[in-house]
Amino acid sequence: MRRFLNSILMAVALTSLIASSSTLSVNLKGKVLDNGKEGSYDPFSWSEQPSWKINADRENKPSAVDWDDAEYRLPGDLLPSVYTIRLLPFIEEGNFTTDGYIEIYVDCVNNTKNIVLNSVDIDIHQLSITVLDLETKNPLAVVGREDQQDTLQKVIIKTADSLVAGRRYKISMGFTSILNDKLIGFYRSSYVENGVTKYLATSDMEPADARVAFPCFDEPEMKARFSIILGRKESWKSSSNMPKIGTNPIEGMPGYVWDFFDTTPVMSTYLVAMMVSEFVSTPSDPALSNVEFRVLTRPELQKDATYAANVGPRILEYFETFFEVAYPLAKEDLAAIPDFGPGAMENWGHIDFRESYLIVNENTTASSKQRVVEVIAHELAHMWFGDLVTMEWWNNIWLNEGFARYLQYFGADSVEPSYKLHEQFVVNTLQRVLVSDSLDSTHPMSYPEEKSQVFDTIEYDKGASVIRMCANFLGMDTFRRGLNRYLTRNAYSNAVEEDLWNTLEEQAAIDGVILPDSLAKIMAPWTQTTNYPLITVKRTYIEGDGALVTQSRFVLPSGEGNSVQEDTVWWVPLTYSHDFSLHPTTAWMSTATRTLVSLAATSDQWVIFNVNQAGFYRVAYDEANYNMIADQLIASHGHISIPNRAQLLDDAFVLAKINKISYNIAMDLTLYLKYEREYVPWRSVLDELDYLDVMLHNEPQYVDWKIYMTSLVTPYYNHVGFQESESDAHLTILSRTDALNWACKLKIDDCVQNVKSQYAALMEQPDMRLSPNQRDFILRAGVENGRRAEWDFAYEQYKASDSDSFLIAMTYTRESSIVYDLLGKMLDPNSIRSEDVDKVFTNLAANPLGNAMALDFLVQRWNDIEDALGTSHFMVKLRDDHFDILGNSTTVEQGLGVIQTNIEWMSANQLEIGEWLKDSSTATALPTTEATTEALTTTALPTTEATTEALTTTSTEHTSTLTSSTTSTTTTTSATPAPTTPSSGVIIQPYLSLAFLSAVLGQWVFRQ
Repeated sequence: MRRFLNSILMAVALTSLIASSSTLSVNLKGKVLDNGKEGSYDPFSWSEQPSWKINADRENKPSAVDWDDAEYRLPGDLLPSVYTIRLLPFIEEGNFTTDGYIEIYVDCVNNTKNIVLNSVDIDIHQLSITVLDLETKNPLAVVGREDQQDTLQKVIIKTADSLVAGRRYKISMGFTSILNDKLIGFYRSSYVENGVTKYLATSDMEPADARVAFPCFDEPEMKARFSIILGRKESWKSSSNMPKIGTNPIEGMPGYVWDFFDTTPVMSTYLVAMMVSEFVSTPSDPALSNVEFRVLTRPELQKDATYAANVGPRILEYFETFFEVAYPLAKEDLAAIPDFGPGAMENWGHIDFRESYLIVNENTTASSKQRVVEVIAHELAHMWFGDLVTMEWWNNIWLNEGFARYLQYFGADSVEPSYKLHEQFVVNTLQRVLVSDSLDSTHPMSYPEEKSQVFDTIEYDKGASVIRMCANFLGMDTFRRGLNRYLTRNAYSNAVEEDLWNTLEEQAAIDGVILPDSLAKIMAPWTQTTNYPLITVKRTYIEGDGALVTQSRFVLPSGEGNSVQEDTVWWVPLTYSHDFSLHPTTAWMSTATRTLVSLAATSDQWVIFNVNQAGFYRVAYDEANYNMIADQLIASHGHISIPNRAQLLDDAFVLAKINKISYNIAMDLTLYLKYEREYVPWRSVLDELDYLDVMLHNEPQYVDWKIYMTSLVTPYYNHVGFQESESDAHLTILSRTDALNWACKLKIDDCVQNVKSQYAALMEQPDMRLSPNQRDFILRAGVENGRRAEWDFAYEQYKASDSDSFLIAMTYTRESSIVYDLLGKMLDPNSIRSEDVDKVFTNLAANPLGNAMALDFLVQRWNDIEDALGTSHFMVKLRDDHFDILGNSTTVEQGLGVIQTNIEWMSANQLEIGEWLKDSSTATALPTTEATTEALTTTALPTTEATTEALTTTSTEHTSTLTSSTTSTTTTTSATPAPTTPSSGVIIQPYLSLAFLSAVLGQWVFRQ
């Protein structure tokens, strides 16, 4: 048992280290890898503050088959043309099954005696299998069947005589399948209505799960038409891709009927949709579109479907105009599914969503509402890119997802122009994938066909960013006309990236757009290699107004990963300007270096490259140009565009983090932020400022840091104010979220007092409505800035309402005695529900006090934990999520590598940043009072005997390698004299004590 305990502890420690400290690591910048789904994140995993993880559909969903192995591919001897699929799901406890019958009309390409279909977990009725030659009207004898469902996801039907090339056949069979609860194929979902659990049958076929619903040719290039017939109870409803065209009773089953749906256009199997439920429909105003538009929800949510019903048809109409290609179906359904794996799925004519990604009501936050409209726009863009024209194979999935991501900004902007989504693109999509694609573990947008593929941020976000760059250098008019050509030429078929480049190049030639090479050659390095270029600009001030420009592959230092490819030279569309009122200059760069003879700027004028951050690259300048840019920002930042202000900050801090430029330069660029009022530039830099805040938190420089940050944040906070107004613009609401988080973190008095006032009013009147945009913040900040009474209120509300909001707020306390109380309550299911224990541990990990105490509690109270929670969800999750980490030496090395990276960062940068803060005149800009002085000097970790012990205990026998590069192995909780070298506590603190990890690691190693 003790061996198991130590193994678990080591795994928890390393998992916590990697999850928490990766935000500190130079690799990840702080805005990447939600849950590490990017490393691995949910397609629509959103924080309320959108450094948006809007990865529509299924980002990082693993392939259903191992596409590296050709054995999984179908032979191509038979090509389907029409399916008739009849399904009768039994949606009731004890009998979640589906009876099915299928007819597939196929064209024979090569003589064969083997009919190879994809099939998984389907019981095919052997005696029902028939093969009919439609030319001779003669059946072919079926002599056997080879079942490979458990291995290659296939079934092979063997015939006595060959199917003959050039002839058409009808293959028929009956089958039974499980109406599974795995959220794949044709599956069951559930919800509770008036205390009664209700079920429905629904589907999700992408990427290769149609084979779980019915035997089929389940590859995207094998397109066909589908006639769907669904059985249901008379009181229920069914829906599919096409409109319903008839209903007949089911013979021998009183109370049941068949619904017949019109035949689809030619499409891929992964787009088939089927649903049988007791849902209700909310129709859109017919005046909004000539397409019948409905939102399908469970009855309780019908009132929340109005927004989707309003914006959906308008976005569809916008895309029809944008592409000049009509939507080819007669109807479009948007269905809110209670249990749905991806965020949404673009089934043609019947789009499925998670409920929270489709419904909007009075409790919806501004950021969630933005998510809803973007997700709807993303899925509707797929009606053309993915459904009408489909990638030939999954190695080109970016042709679907990159376009849908890029176009979602256009579609959503058409109905919500005040959101300024084209400005938000740079922080929500471009800058986040610049991080992901700079890791040596990244991959190209386009894979060789033999490589398996996943849905991740490269296909979505890099795809969108590269498409945006292409649209920029072609010109939007040419780009749109080129898309019309691409969609028209490849309609109801499949495409590869060369098809896209060829049609765009043809349109460019027609429009007189001159390109330096074929578009396919220009784009190949962007789509077929990893990473992207860093453009370094060194101006020649003395010799003239030119510059020496170089390009080099940009890769962040990291641990294990793919080896960097040979040096790539990109075709880079350089754009630059010194006056944003003028059209920028464009110059192509196809060599490692290029001399620009003239920048059309004098030696005392700044020049900015990558205008509006339209290109997918980073830029570094010489120090003189940086200084002029910083001066311009302070003098009049409005002379530089909003996207470029965001770019300057983002590029500078990333470059400084890896020592490409000095942190003095990056910090100089922040001086103007006291005048910045726009959301996008602030959002671009806040993660970097968070990084510095964490790294300096327990250091002597933190007092000056806090004074400086207060000088920047206070004007921003005063501009947006604490209180919401009905007249607030959307971006004002998003800005307020950022400003409030930082203002209360810095203990700005107005923010803290407003939080205390709102929380006190809530304690007096628990049913008082708080703004949904501020509710979670007020609950958490109220507990953080309160004492026992505020925590007790949150606890009682959690018990009364089962509210995650109050549960998570409880973990924000800064009172050590309350943390121990919370930890103790986890052992009592009458206090903290066992299914919520993992949430407590997860959120305590973000609390600088709670993390160390939680790990200490795990050690000291393991036997009690095991007795109380031995079979609980928490213990199962602890085992499944953490235990196997110990078998992976790479993971351990990566965890220790994060520590070392942060140690090196501190050694390189702590003192430089401290000196800059001392020298900065703004460091003393704010007058201090007794209250603010106390707030500025208070450190994050009040100590108790237990926490001090947990933070300082080490196992000296086994931890010398972890601490050899530091001068101290303890973390203190009060200000200390400036060390001669950077101290080490911050390297892991406040998230995880290096000393504590060392102790656990030492004990684990010793006991092996």
